[in-house]
Amino acid sequence: MTRLYWRIFISFWLVIIMTVIVTVAVNSIAFRDEMANTRFSALRDSLEILSRQAQQALNEEGEDGLRDWLRVRQEQQPFPPLLIINPAGEELLQRPLPAGLDRLRPDARPFNRNGPNTRRGRSPRIRRLETADGQSYRILVPGFRPRLGRWSLRPEARALFPLILVLLSGGACLLLARYLTRPIQAFRAAGQSIAAGDLGARVGPSIAQRKDEFGALATDFDRMADRIEELLGSQRQLLRDVSHELRSPLARLQAAVGLIRQKSGDQADAHLDRIEQEAENLNELIGQILSMARLETGASVDRQPVDLSRLVGEIVEDARYEGESHQKSIAFTAGEACVLQIDESLMHKAIENVVRNAIRHSRECTEVTVEPLPEPGVRITISDDGPGIDPADAERIFEPFFTRAADGSKAHSGAGIGLAIARRAVELNAGSIKARNAAEGGFVVEIELLKR
Repeated sequence: MTRLYWRIFISFWLVIIMTVIVTVAVNSIAFRDEMANTRFSALRDSLEILSRQAQQALNEEGEDGLRDWLRVRQEQQPFPPLLIINPAGEELLQRPLPAGLDRLRPDARPFNRNGPNTRRGRSPRIRRLETADGQSYRILVPGFRPRLGRWSLRPEARALFPLILVLLSGGACLLLARYLTRPIQAFRAAGQSIAAGDLGARVGPSIAQRKDEFGALATDFDRMADRIEELLGSQRQLLRDVSHELRSPLARLQAAVGLIRQKSGDQADAHLDRIEQEAENLNELIGQILSMARLETGASVDRQPVDLSRLVGEIVEDARYEGESHQKSIAFTAGEACVLQIDESLMHKAIENVVRNAIRHSRECTEVTVEPLPEPGVRITISDDGPGIDPADAERIFEPFFTRAADGSKAHSGAGIGLAIARRAVELNAGSIKARNAAEGGFVVEIELLKR
């Protein structure tokens, strides 16, 4: 069994044991006090009869007879005590007097039955016994004092005991829940930060220094995060280095094509055009890889008020030239001005990549709409009338280098970097992007941005 297991087990066990002990103890004391209070009340109510019996014994046999009567009475019912004080202030059976009664004067006046000091069970009941020669004895029942206090005998006080137990057990369970959930919240926060792209997020030493399973898990989690950050950093650095290194031979290749074109005849022009086109495609791919690497390493976001209707309109106008060369049209619909705090450069790149991808895969027409959301924000929808994709690939198309058509074959063009760049740029602007096949055919990409 693990240490955390035993802590949880012992904590719940102790709470239950403490609840049972407190419940039994309080009920036992309250029950005994209630029984004692009942006996005291019965004795006080019968004090008139007892005083007459004591007076008769005193008249017939004197103080010795009164002492014998009291001794027999206490042997028959030892609790609660019945006290008789002689004129000298001593108890007849030599019993100690309760606090406050040992100072009674021999000539003390009896308590008023209905006076303010004779509330039920709080003060003693006293009756006087007189001898023929005028000596005064006092017979009395001491006041009853519950061990939990007089308030414990009240019905409303009894109702508080279960509430107190609930509060005590609830406090103990609250401490245990806090002890268990605090590290879980730390793990969750670190996991969310890593998922959002902050690879430097860690659980931290406050949890890792614990001497239980959470501490060991925190240490393993931070070690795993360090390793992931190291591997991804190496991968991104490799992409940047390779991309930069490819730029130099590519530039030399393009220069060599130019020289060959100058020295060769017309027959080589077609082959040189193909080489030059492939070199241009490779140059574009390298540029996209560098852009993706910069976004993945946490590009700074400069948010400014931007009218998205204007921004998307400019992108559509530029894309129309590319579409017209392939006999493809673009329809653009935008409502009123939609101004949001975004990074215009990043969002321009994201929307442009999605629009160009739609034009590339459409048959005849691409539609772009900008509409406000019910909650403050904007939705940008780019749809085409192309073949669509396999529904299982709706999320994978935003992964780098993933290029699959609806039939599972390789896409006709592109390296699969554009949509990956678009997703990262949208996420950096606190938005979301998703793709799906249209019900009537075609492919739809939706970008949602909320006001911040």
